[in-house]
Amino acid sequence: DDPKLYHYALFSDNVLAAAVVVNSTITRAKDPSKHVFHVVTDRLNYAAMRMWFLANPVGQATIQVQNVEEFTWLNSSYSPVLRQLGSRSMIDYYFK
Repeated sequence: DDPKLYHYALFSDNVLAAAVVVNSTITRAKDPSKHVFHVVTDRLNYAAMRMWFLANPVGQATIQVQNVEEFTWLNSSYSPVLRQLGSRSMIDYYFK
């Protein structure tokens, strides 16, 4: 809510890659306390991502790990890509 904060949305299922991005940004920041990271991952990696950032705090920056499956507003009516990914032909192509 504070316009003086810098918000970043990081979408990743790779815990180490997300940690590198966050740590690199914080290391180079003049004032790390003004940086907020919204890390969005899938259900499979959610617990690991949360535990990583709890066990390895990044100083004064704020980290918020979110599960993309909990975004009820993100559905196939909102995004044509999601509608296409949910089609039977797409599922057959990628998963069979």
